[in-house]
Amino acid sequence: MLFRSLIKKTRTTKIINFAIALAGLLVTMLLTALLSFYITRGLRWLEAGARALGENDLQFRIPLDSNDEIGNVARSFNALAEHLQQASKKLKSEHSILENEKHRMETLLNSVNAVVLEINPASKDFLFVSQEAEKLLGYSCEQWLETGFWENHLHPNDLDWVVNAINEQLTETGDFSLDYRLRHHNGDYIWIRSIHTVGYDNDQQLHYRG
Repeated sequence: MLFRSLIKKTRTTKIINFAIALAGLLVTMLLTALLSFYITRGLRWLEAGARALGENDLQFRIPLDSNDEIGNVARSFNALAEHLQQASKKLKSEHSILENEKHRMETLLNSVNAVVLEINPASKDFLFVSQEAEKLLGYSCEQWLETGFWENHLHPNDLDWVVNAINEQLTETGDFSLDYRLRHHNGDYIWIRSIHTVGYDNDQQLHYRG
């Protein structure tokens, strides 16, 4: 009887130990699955955040606020996205102000009953002309900006002396004026008075305007 009782207790002990081991294994597997799910979920949110930034979606935020490494990365990402969003809003506002100022200046320039222009001192090509230029010679403003437009439309008898006079004036700052002929779109030559200013900008670049 004692021997049978011992065997029974041994079997019971084995069953209990097996049950404990099985329970431990199940708990371990469950914790591993939960941890894997949590990490995978966090990584997916981080991946979604990176993709949102790549698509310039600065309103995207990662909804994670845990006290682990993934939570720290998520908070850093959200702070960066917030900073970029505010910077983007500021840039858009400044761009809008600049566009409005540009439009205002163009309106003022185009309301002047004269051709306002800027010329490349080296090539003598126009860098900018106001809309009044179209009325003066019958060419579009885009045509005025083409390479060689000014020299190609100078009267042959005025070409040499006008170019020499301008080159001489470009050696010093100040104002000067010249009277010469330019060819109209209809083929006729018209006399114009060209008033110019030569000087240096804040960046010490020579400017030639009129």
